[in-house]
Amino acid sequence: MTHASSKLSALILARSLWIILGSVCTLGAAAQEPVVKVLYPPPDAVLPVGGFLQTYLAVETSLDCLCRYAASEVAFEGMTPFTNSNGGKYHTHHLVPEIGKQYKYYIRCQSANNNVSAPAVASFSMADSPNGVPANLLAVATSPNRVLLSWTVPDSKTTAIKIYRDGSLIGQTPAGFRNYVDTDLQPETTHRYAVSAVIGHEGPKSPEAVAITLPENVDHTAYPPAMLESFEEGLRMLNPGSSEANQHLWQHVCGDNSHRACSQGNLSITTEDSHDGGSSLKYEMTDVVMGKATQASSAYLRFRSMTDVDNARHNAREYITSGKWKLDTYNRLRFWIKLPPAFAKEFKAGTGQGDMQFGTYIRASHGKLSGAGAEESGLGGGHFYHTFNIPYTGVWHQVIIDMHPTHGRGGQGGIEWGNSSYPTGEKGFNYFDALTVFYVDAGAYHALAEYPADFYFDDFEFYKDTNPENVDQIFSLNGVYVPADHRIYVGWGHPKDDGKTKYEVRYAFEDIYSLPNKFDSAMRAPRGTVSPPGSAYNIMEYSTTGINVAGHDVVYVAIKPLNSTLFRQIALPVHGHSVEPRAGEAPHN
Repeated sequence: MTHASSKLSALILARSLWIILGSVCTLGAAAQEPVVKVLYPPPDAVLPVGGFLQTYLAVETSLDCLCRYAASEVAFEGMTPFTNSNGGKYHTHHLVPEIGKQYKYYIRCQSANNNVSAPAVASFSMADSPNGVPANLLAVATSPNRVLLSWTVPDSKTTAIKIYRDGSLIGQTPAGFRNYVDTDLQPETTHRYAVSAVIGHEGPKSPEAVAITLPENVDHTAYPPAMLESFEEGLRMLNPGSSEANQHLWQHVCGDNSHRACSQGNLSITTEDSHDGGSSLKYEMTDVVMGKATQASSAYLRFRSMTDVDNARHNAREYITSGKWKLDTYNRLRFWIKLPPAFAKEFKAGTGQGDMQFGTYIRASHGKLSGAGAEESGLGGGHFYHTFNIPYTGVWHQVIIDMHPTHGRGGQGGIEWGNSSYPTGEKGFNYFDALTVFYVDAGAYHALAEYPADFYFDDFEFYKDTNPENVDQIFSLNGVYVPADHRIYVGWGHPKDDGKTKYEVRYAFEDIYSLPNKFDSAMRAPRGTVSPPGSAYNIMEYSTTGINVAGHDVVYVAIKPLNSTLFRQIALPVHGHSVEPRAGEAPHN
């Protein structure tokens, strides 16, 4: 063999080895298995029954994957798909566990290259009924004389919750209540609280929560409102300067695979009609998708908080246009809506059902910025619904969102949800602090009577209600005064598990909380005793043309359950203007 031939053979051999080694490297990359990390529940945790956050599997994968689970160690193909696993790295699945049972699930995830992970194990058990202990007890001092308590009900069979202060029993609430206000306390005093559940008999007390009442002679309540969207500056952009600058408020346009909450139409800023005499958002809803007369549709308006800059979903509070946000302060979000005549048949008078939904996404302060809330429920997030029943009146209707949702994703529809002031379990970080995305879904379960149908929205604003209002038994509050027929309409939600308690309605032409005897000093409304429609649905309404408002600018309407001393009020403008101060004005006390 010549020297040249030897050299050529060496080159051929080297190239062959390079090709073989390259193939091995490529095969190794393609064969990479995803790694699965269980985020929730914690290993071998004992979880209380009935809480929203205790019924999920949540996992994180090292690669983009689809995940499945099973109660035994089987192949990926024989497992059940996760409810929320769409090819990303974060995956959740809703579970409906049983009381007192132990669970062990094997989780496998498959990458885009069809490589399947080794099984990850999630093991936990549910609390036994006789030993259920309320969880997530929080005690927050809200004044020199008052402490607000909140907790998670441990068991669906709970009949009552007992409240203890400094070792002594101070009160008891029905099972559906998840809050208690301890009053008549001394300023700057430390108190230790515990709660227990009655499930046949009283169970053990919860771990204690400590609160120190606030000092006297300090204004702990006055705080200016914060405007989120007034539409005086047009439609705000999420990404100013971008070639595709997404709007904060947008409509969910229907597609071939859309669910009911979708529509098509046009969004624009208009001065042709507004709640405050300036500009408003006009949602001109055109014919349903693809012209199908039977296609279900909605006027679906969504507040976005996701920017292209960091690919993160931020909190809504970061986008207020005026005011300065203060944590654990704002407890209401109000907006105004004017419905089209074509929406008239959606109103479900006397049925307890709703025609409009306000959806919220809640994320814990330590939650992942890539998630709005619901998809990472194991980390302290959630998706909640506030239901309203709003009639067509031709005038602006006031809608108040509080911290008592009607329902939450993953929960059974018939269970009373309760006041969720601190849904992530973090002290000093309330419902609106944790709010990321929200939407208004004025839902039509069929095509509207005519198109176009013009919906108007105005003044989305956070504020602090300083009164000790009864949010446990009166929530989703809304109302309107209609000049055309001198009608007052007020709607609210009541606990689902209470189909018997009646409500009394009263009114005044000044703040009822400022009256000498408050509710008792107000005037009785005509036919002002309202009975609930039953335990299946929980929307109530009161309507009358029997109140003479001549000579007045505002009528205050108060609603009180007959089994409580606490009430709620709503101030209705007689001439269509705001009754609460807008952001930048003096707070209403």
